[in-house]
Amino acid sequence: MYPAITVNVTKLVHNALWIDKLCQTNGIENYVVTKGIGADMTVIEALFHAGIRRFADSRLQNLKKIRNMFGSHVSLMMIRTPSLSEAEETVEISDVSLNTEYKTLAALGSAAAKQGKVHKVVLMVEMGDLREGVLPEELPLLAASAAQTAGIECAGIGANFTCFSGVIPTEKAMKQLTQHLDTAEIAYGSKLSVLSGGNSSTLRLLLQNKPINGVNQLRIGEAIWLGKDPGYGTPISGLYQDAFTLSAEVIEIQTKPTMPTGLIGVDAFGKTPDFQDRGDRLRAIVAIGRQDIDIDSLTPLGLKAVIMGGSSDHLILDITECQELSVGDTVDFALGYGALQSGMLSPFIEKKIVQDSVGQRVIAL
Repeated sequence: MYPAITVNVTKLVHNALWIDKLCQTNGIENYVVTKGIGADMTVIEALFHAGIRRFADSRLQNLKKIRNMFGSHVSLMMIRTPSLSEAEETVEISDVSLNTEYKTLAALGSAAAKQGKVHKVVLMVEMGDLREGVLPEELPLLAASAAQTAGIECAGIGANFTCFSGVIPTEKAMKQLTQHLDTAEIAYGSKLSVLSGGNSSTLRLLLQNKPINGVNQLRIGEAIWLGKDPGYGTPISGLYQDAFTLSAEVIEIQTKPTMPTGLIGVDAFGKTPDFQDRGDRLRAIVAIGRQDIDIDSLTPLGLKAVIMGGSSDHLILDITECQELSVGDTVDFALGYGALQSGMLSPFIEKKIVQDSVGQRVIAL
C-alpha cells in the first residue's frame, strides 16, 4: 500500500542511545521528545527496551499512550504549557510540565492536591526565540509564586531555542540561563535541581566541547529522528539521517508547459502561485498531497527530480532529467521535520517498521 513511510527502528535506537551516552557523559539527563513521530508506540517500545526511560511530548494524548503501556517505569514531561482545561489530566499523566503562567500553576496545584500528588514544574524563561517563557525580570515573581502554591514543586527553570525564531543556543546564552537559575533560586527560597537548556540544537555545544555551565537537562527529538542539528539543518556525524523514508506511487506522466494559461487567482490554499517559463517539461504526478504531508520538506531520493508543488492530493515533479519513471512506479523521498511530523500523524500513510542488521552492529560498537 502506498504512500508509506518506512521506519527503521534499529537506526532510531542507535541514534537515541548515541545521544543518551553523549548527554550522560556531560552530566545531562535527556527527555526523548516523541511528538515528531506522533508518539508511535512501536518505536517508543523499542527505545524503552533499549533502556530509554524519559519521554516528553506536547500532547497529553501521546503521553497517555506511553503511560498506559509503561506505567511508573517511565518519567513523562509535558513540554507545552498546559491549558487550564488540561490541568487535571496533566497532573494525572505527567510527572513534570513546562510552565509560564501564574493561573496555570494555581490550577496544577489544585489538581495535584485533589489527586494527593505533588506536581513538578519547570519555569520557562524567554531567551530570545520569542516562543514560550517569561521575561528574565519576571522570573523571580513566577518562582516566588510557585513556592507559595500548594501541590507544586519547582524542579528548576528552562529555555527554548530555534523553534520559532531560529535563535541558536550559544555559550553566552547558557551562561545567562545559569544566572537566571540563581535569581530563581533566591526567589523560590531553595536550590533548584533542573536547568533545562533546550532541544536538539543545544547538542552542537556538547559536540564542540563548548561550556554549557550548569545545564543538566535537554529535550531531544529531531536529532534522534533525523540525525540532524535543527539549528543549521546539518547532519550530526555518528547518527543516521535515513531512518525514515517516504514512498509514493506515480499516477500520471505527461509533458506539459511550465506556464499556466488563463486568468491567475489564488490556489486552493489561498496563495498566489509564481511560475517561471521553462518551456515544456516532463512531469509526474505522485499520489500524495498536502492533506497527507508537508510537501515543502520532502526531497526526492535517487532521482534527478524537482518538486514543482502540489495540491491536497497531488505532488507534481519535474522528471525531465530522469525519464526512466513509468506510471505505477514508486518515488522515494527523504523527510524534513515538517514532513516527518505530518506524515507520521497522517491516517492516509501506511507505516512500515523494519529492522536493520547493519544498524545493530553499529550499536554493538
